[in-house]
Order: sequence, then C-alpha cells, then structure tokens
Amino acid sequence: MKFSLPKLPEYSQRWFLLDLLGGIVGVIGEAVTKNIMVVYPDETVHVAKDMIYENKIGRLPVVSRNNTKKMVDIISRTDIIHAQEMVDRRPEE
Repeated sequence: MKFSLPKLPEYSQRWFLLDLLGGIVGVIGEAVTKNIMVVYPDETVHVAKDMIYENKIGRLPVVSRNNTKKMVDIISRTDIIHAQEMVDRRPEE
C-alpha cells in the first residue's frame, strides 16, 4: 500500500545533508521519500518480501491499520532472511 505524507513543516527544510568532509550537499526535504510503501502487522512476511524485492528497497515501515501515521515496527531484508532460515530449520513432519 502507498500513501503520501503531508508537506513537511518549514523547520525541517533547515536540516542539511552533509558529505563525508562536512560540505553541504542538500537539505533533508530533498532526500525524503514522499510516497512511502508500508505493510501492516497482520500481513505475511511473503507480502513484505515481495514489496522489498520488487521495489529494490531495504526496509519497510510496519504501520497500524487503524492509524497509518502510527509506525509499530520496521521489517528489513535481514529480518526476512532470518524468518526464512527459521522456516528452513523446522523439522519436517
């Protein structure tokens, strides 16, 4: 699911992005993603995995279905790898 964040307040435009030598390369407002992909706590790891790999992103915010502005967790590629390892280690029935 995708949703848009409201316009950032003016003060956030004053935070600067710096290069390794401390030179200003831009402002935070230019670097933030405005259309954020999210998953919900009741969705499967498979859904999150597909979104992460199809969109070439490293992590996804997990937000409440009742309030999409409330982040409850983050799921990363590493989390998905660990989940798959746990499934692979389960003894066969």
